[in-house]
Amino acid sequence: DGYVRGEGCGVVALKRLSDAARDGDRIWAIVRGSAINHDGKSGGLTVPNAAAQQAVIRAALRSAGVDPGSISYVEGHGTGTPLGDPIEIRALWAVLGEGRSPDQPPLMVGSAKTNLGHLEAAAGIAGLIKTVLALHHQTIPPHLHLQARNPYIDWETMSIAIPTTPTPWQVPTGPRLAGVSSFGLSGMNAHIVLEEAPPEASDGTALANLASPFLLPLSARTPEALRVLAERYAALLSDPNAPALAELAAAAGSGRSHFAYRAAIVAADSLEALAALNALAEDQAHPALQTGHVPPTSPIPRVVFVCAGQGGQWAGMAQALLDDPIAAATLQKVAQAAPADLGWGLLDLLADPAAAWLERIDQLLPVLFALQLALAARLQAWGVTPAAVVGHSFGEIAAAHLAGVLSLPEAMRVICARSRSLAQRRGQGGMALVELSGDAAQAALAGRGGAVTIAGVNGPRSTVLTGDAAALQEILDEMTAQGIFCRRLAVDVAAHSAQVDDLVPGLAAELVGLDPQVGKLPFYSTVTGQVMGGAALDAGYWARNLRAPVRFWEAVQALVADGHTVFVELGPHPTLTHALADGLRALGVSGQALAPLRRDQPARETLLATLGALYCAGVPVAWRQVAAERQAVTSLPTYPFQRERFWVAPAAPVRLAAAGALPAGTHPLLGLPQQLAPAVGIQLWTRMLGRTSLPYLADHQVDGLVVLPGAAYIELLLAAGATSEAGATLTGVTFAQLLALPAEGVREIQTVLTRGLGAATIE
Repeated sequence: DGYVRGEGCGVVALKRLSDAARDGDRIWAIVRGSAINHDGKSGGLTVPNAAAQQAVIRAALRSAGVDPGSISYVEGHGTGTPLGDPIEIRALWAVLGEGRSPDQPPLMVGSAKTNLGHLEAAAGIAGLIKTVLALHHQTIPPHLHLQARNPYIDWETMSIAIPTTPTPWQVPTGPRLAGVSSFGLSGMNAHIVLEEAPPEASDGTALANLASPFLLPLSARTPEALRVLAERYAALLSDPNAPALAELAAAAGSGRSHFAYRAAIVAADSLEALAALNALAEDQAHPALQTGHVPPTSPIPRVVFVCAGQGGQWAGMAQALLDDPIAAATLQKVAQAAPADLGWGLLDLLADPAAAWLERIDQLLPVLFALQLALAARLQAWGVTPAAVVGHSFGEIAAAHLAGVLSLPEAMRVICARSRSLAQRRGQGGMALVELSGDAAQAALAGRGGAVTIAGVNGPRSTVLTGDAAALQEILDEMTAQGIFCRRLAVDVAAHSAQVDDLVPGLAAELVGLDPQVGKLPFYSTVTGQVMGGAALDAGYWARNLRAPVRFWEAVQALVADGHTVFVELGPHPTLTHALADGLRALGVSGQALAPLRRDQPARETLLATLGALYCAGVPVAWRQVAAERQAVTSLPTYPFQRERFWVAPAAPVRLAAAGALPAGTHPLLGLPQQLAPAVGIQLWTRMLGRTSLPYLADHQVDGLVVLPGAAYIELLLAAGATSEAGATLTGVTFAQLLALPAEGVREIQTVLTRGLGAATIE
């Protein structure tokens, strides 16, 4: 946000105004201009130079392009000294008093040092933050502790006021403008001109009109911090004035860094998101919640787009994609790339509520091809970039296009020619999935005359059978009786079988003249089971694709061997996801198998759930695209830092001496001094204290509990301070926590002396 509340620190982020407006950032103020200078030969190390101060203010005004009279407030350097303050006030008025009309409000002047003291190197940024917040709230905070104005300043000749109460910041015309001065030792001067932020152009209304559900990402560096962060988001959503879930999700996506421990919530409304957040805070599962861990040193997962084969189609499967601008544009391009002699329109089929094309393979396969490309376009627009592609059966055609091997018109030429060829065998065969390995399925088919063969092997326990419909059903009945899972696919042709042998020459001849390119992504062939160069995907290859068994499992093994671990199935319903997950387990690889569409489930919900899973796996996400290029200006919960205390660690392990074993001259309470690895200005003593080591400590008890007396703390501080040349003086001592000694055993204590610039601290 530019200013972070609640953690005891201020952070200012600078960004070009145009970039900040484009990105939807919350703009707190505008830096109109700035200047720095040096006064040359100064009157002394700490003596300010009035001429140099005037010069730097004039230079900042020129940089900002504003008139002196338009500045209504100045955050002064304001050290409160008899010498510095008069020089600064006179320099301010000499410049900013020019052109000021008598009826103009006085120039307001203040300094954060009255609130915070002199913060040394942080003094200037503290004044800047104060002024930015004053502009934001349109109120000038009071200058505290002002009992009498400096008598060395001629107040009567200058229209300058020092506010002692919160003062509404009013200007007659134009935006509020302020100056911030900061002066350093040896004559360094700086001045910045600030302007109030322009009115927020929040996209909250537009975001509220986005279709639900929404993806809300959370992340933290530790699991504990993630749970606390969930509590903070839940508290925010529980507030009656909470922002809309669309705004919250948009801001959380593109307005926060993303750390190792992640959660993704897909929710339609705030109530659903709140339930998932509460589950996350309690370390419980929830249907809308996904979590993951992405170690900072782990590489970005290598994503594979898996273009599925036939079998997952259902009526209405592409309707939601028609409402998505990215997917719809892709469907339009596919329709325009269709061969001129196709005889039907792709978009007309998708708009047909009866979905009669589901029964016509010559129309079904081009529709599935278009849907795969639309899904790929949607995911890529959200930042999901594949590292490789693989296709199953006719899905290789979409994979070849995504790899850059086939142009869209050539890919449409291949898919339409293939589907027309298969249409000649409609009703003559069938296909089925059986839960057997390829070898086990081959053994089950032995001695059956070849009427049913293996169409492909999808995984270690997933094989597709193809062939004569009656013979296939007989085999499935036998397998079911044996307790083997099997399922008929929604296919009435026997692709990858002898039934298509006489189709292969004609298909190869029809595709003569294809011009496959090298490609931009690795293409893993399921004809060969290995990665293939794009130039080899000619007419002969696509003819073999129709007839040869699908070596999908071999291709998956090759992909995993090359480091690919995340598989996204592009299809209307998962047909390969189970086999992929089973394969990853069999290979002993931690990975993901995801399906962005599911039968009869809302497409946006399943798409966002897939995106959330990818995010939790460490895949980069284009969050602004997820929010349709809209960024809400919404305040988010701050990061829940997990504050932990740690002992100062010696350079090497040391033996902590018990009482009676201390070397001569060692202080009985401080204990042994330790040598630290390069820790300049730090001294450390360690000591084991117990009732037996120093028996007199047992005399000091509170309700039967032996407590280290306050005098012992004082002695520790004085003894540590005595090691410095100047000794030690204690003032304002407070006791924050008692130290109780156990009935048996000892307690380890450490005393740390830290020397800084002109001071030392003891802990």
